[in-house]
Amino acid sequence: MKAPVKRGPLPIRYHAPPRGRNRRGRAFTLLELLIAVSAFAVVLIAIHGVFFGAVRLRGRTEATVEQAGPVELAVARLRRDLQNLVPPGGTFFGPLQSEGQRTNAGPDLLVGLGARRVSPDFYTASGIVDAFHPWGDVQVVAYGLMNPTNRSEGWELVRAVTRNLLAPRPEPPELEFLLDRVEEVRFEYFDGSQWLPTWDSTLQPQVLPLAIRVRIARLPDRQTGIEPAPLEMVVPVWVRPLTNNVTAAEAQGA
Repeated sequence: MKAPVKRGPLPIRYHAPPRGRNRRGRAFTLLELLIAVSAFAVVLIAIHGVFFGAVRLRGRTEATVEQAGPVELAVARLRRDLQNLVPPGGTFFGPLQSEGQRTNAGPDLLVGLGARRVSPDFYTASGIVDAFHPWGDVQVVAYGLMNPTNRSEGWELVRAVTRNLLAPRPEPPELEFLLDRVEEVRFEYFDGSQWLPTWDSTLQPQVLPLAIRVRIARLPDRQTGIEPAPLEMVVPVWVRPLTNNVTAAEAQGA
């Protein structure tokens, strides 16, 4: 008998798939491409809508802040000046006389700067004392309307400040811009029973009013045409001047 022949391991044969079938399994069909492009377009439209809405909201917020900034500054200036009124009398504290009752000698320096006066001279302790200005906290503040410098409609509300109250001759005040497109500014004074359009501390028995009301009317917005609500504020006047006058009742009681 013949001895069995030893054979090695059989070689492993790999059967590659047909080329046509492999290509059809890995490639995308036209329908799949259309679905993918459509889904991508929907996602882009959604992202664009969100981004465009955020940009518009940012623009509206910036416009609102830009419009509210000058208004808040003007209101803060007015409130601070009126809350810190000082009683008339003495070297630094002059009378409170409205526009039609001004008796101060000399020309009106605010009118000389091209402004239309809308308030009396307020002697107020609203000045900021620092190392750069050798003045006290008492200053003279007045408000006026000037022609706009940017050719816009209406008036520009300005604040005129005089710090040096001991000048040998009257000095022109420093002007501070507050608001534009102003139509009208009105100051009124409360005597305890009614609001008066004018005030003269040299004639009124209580010297200073109990409160001062300020009303600012502005023109409509140029872009939207919406007329803003008038700014109106009432500031109580807490300071009361001391007097040595003796009333008739006190004289009889004595």
